[in-house]
Amino acid sequence: MDHERLSMRSPFQQTVLKSLEGILLPLAKLMLRCGLGCPEFVAITKAVFVQAASDEYGLRGRPTNMSRVAAITGLSRKEVSRIRAEGAVERWTPDMEVTPANTVLHYWHFDPMFCQPIGHPKPLPFEGENSFTTLVRKYAGDIPPGAMRKELTRAGTVIEDRDRDLTVRERYFYPAAFHEDFVRNAAFALTNLGNTLVHNATLVGNENAIRQGRFERFAWTQYLTTESAVAFKSWVRVEGTSFIERADDWIGKKEVRHRDRRVENRTVGVGVYYFEEEE
Repeated sequence: MDHERLSMRSPFQQTVLKSLEGILLPLAKLMLRCGLGCPEFVAITKAVFVQAASDEYGLRGRPTNMSRVAAITGLSRKEVSRIRAEGAVERWTPDMEVTPANTVLHYWHFDPMFCQPIGHPKPLPFEGENSFTTLVRKYAGDIPPGAMRKELTRAGTVIEDRDRDLTVRERYFYPAAFHEDFVRNAAFALTNLGNTLVHNATLVGNENAIRQGRFERFAWTQYLTTESAVAFKSWVRVEGTSFIERADDWIGKKEVRHRDRRVENRTVGVGVYYFEEEE
């Protein structure tokens, strides 16, 4: 973190920013495992800052105007305008915020120097004219071709045959095999936990905080033996599963038909999770 800029903030803001490192670290690990890097994260971060400022800081029920969004977020008016104009338009293109590995794969499919026909990447020698090295130097900036080959082959995205030619096996770069449903579930859990924490934070100092707050508790210790820690992990799995099943039963018995007018346009639920610090 830029310590000079950090020192310009209030003690409370410094605490928030330092805490963000712990919050964002698991997200960064997840993104890297999915083949996504800092440029994509920065792009989506800018978009959600614009969305949050637009939704939360408008006057008299109207969306926040562009100048105020720029002032609040620190983004330029031009960038705010671009992000708002994009809306739900696909943001991830080879000429914008993508990882170098996926950029290389994209142009391996669509640059006529490296494919035949368009959309079908050629096997490429590592070095020489119209080679993998040429491709990487053309589209991956200062990343060494050897390092790019290592990452792509380690992920199984590219294979090297007996003649040492490189052949594409997968259209996209995934350093680890993640099922899309797992990612959706992780996003659902993180989003809901984050919304609960933010909601509770807005109630600090409110005399009705206990009644209006959303349940969020945890229990932890640093003083268990290895055997006890393993036993606790198993206990959480059993008891947590039992609790969630009871909660699901409660919900199922209280649910009304989807078209019933009494149904409110919001999702409610509860989640339980086990945590431990990684070595």
